[in-house]
Amino acid sequence: MSIAHNLATYLNDQAIHYQTITHDESHTASDSARSANIPMHNMIKAILLKNGDNYLIALIPADHRLDIHNVNKTLSSHWSIASESELTKVFQDCIPGSIPAVPAAYHLSAIWSSCIADIDRIYMESGDDHALIGMSNRQFMSLIATQTHGDISHSSMSYPPSSAQFDAEDNGAEY
Repeated sequence: MSIAHNLATYLNDQAIHYQTITHDESHTASDSARSANIPMHNMIKAILLKNGDNYLIALIPADHRLDIHNVNKTLSSHWSIASESELTKVFQDCIPGSIPAVPAAYHLSAIWSSCIADIDRIYMESGDDHALIGMSNRQFMSLIATQTHGDISHSSMSYPPSSAQFDAEDNGAEY
């Protein structure tokens, strides 16, 4: 498997032009970007959120951290990070940790970080732990433009990292 079935079907139905990039096995969007020599900021990671029985995908650059407070403020509701078992249930045709950034392929809505609009070339997981998908920003925006967006992420690449940043990461305060 190199592209999840639901994703490939949806992209083809929407006439989206994309390329497939193979890489060494990886289990996170950041690791996939590093393995494929893709700039971290161009790699979009998808984070499954839940509110009761409802699911939503948050889309942010791989070099960012999700600000769940701003997600909840923007949507005027309470969302939390979904569990690993929920990921497996929602994305049945994907390898865990390789969630595509195309919510409509899975009949889901999204909230996306406004900074994505400024990224010229977009890369994302393909549903497989050995391949990425790349496309122009124009193509990607045609897939998500009607979804809610806002200031929902912040760069996690500060130099040098502060001790508070390490503490927050160790305690799981940011995602």
